[in-house]
Amino acid sequence: MTYLPPAATHVSAAEQAFYRGDRESAYQLIKAALLCDPQSVDAWLWLGKLAEDTRYQRECYERVLALDPTNRSAKDGIEALRLRQMLAGSSLMSEKSLKSAGQIGIYLLKSEAITADQLQEALRQQRMLRRHGEFAQLGDILLKYGWITPEQMAGALVAQLHAKLRQPGHKTPKFLGEYMVAEGVITLAQLEGVLAEQMRLGLLGQRVALGSLLIRNKIIEPDQPNRVLEQQRIAFYGRFED
Repeated sequence: MTYLPPAATHVSAAEQAFYRGDRESAYQLIKAALLCDPQSVDAWLWLGKLAEDTRYQRECYERVLALDPTNRSAKDGIEALRLRQMLAGSSLMSEKSLKSAGQIGIYLLKSEAITADQLQEALRQQRMLRRHGEFAQLGDILLKYGWITPEQMAGALVAQLHAKLRQPGHKTPKFLGEYMVAEGVITLAQLEGVLAEQMRLGLLGQRVALGSLLIRNKIIEPDQPNRVLEQQRIAFYGRFED
């Protein structure tokens, strides 16, 4: 039988109580864990999750980071609190609206490139267009109204791609630009610059393919897009082979 220190025993019991729906018992058990070990990272994390006061939640997560500066759960907790605070002063967004915003909308909001009201209005415009049988990307709407610049949008897309490529076991990228970065054909900085140019042209009513812009800017050779697309096709279908 594995021995658990008293604090860890209380944390384990608190976790079980929480998932049974007994939040109060979980809270008391976490407090007991911290009496046993005030340096318990797991206990402080759970206290941050269980606390109802946002200021106290932040204090708990900051305590975790003081003990473990690289703790991802605490950083995510603080980021979630910051996002909630941003939404509190605006026309409140529902969970459904946040899901509709997708990763890029949430990223732009969290990075303070747009406000919650701007995101809410862009989502409203997107829903209205869909009711009329039209489809518009959220980013296109934000660009159209001048709420973000092409450079901001390109930077957000590339930042997301960078984070995705750093994740272990990430899937083969679906889009040409992503695949070229993943394969080392172009850099993230080159992709960001070309995406921004593509969006600027789009605002002028000019639709230019990413591959064409990469060639025009002499970043890749004229035959590279076709070669990369073929490699991408082989990589995709290779996943289904024994």
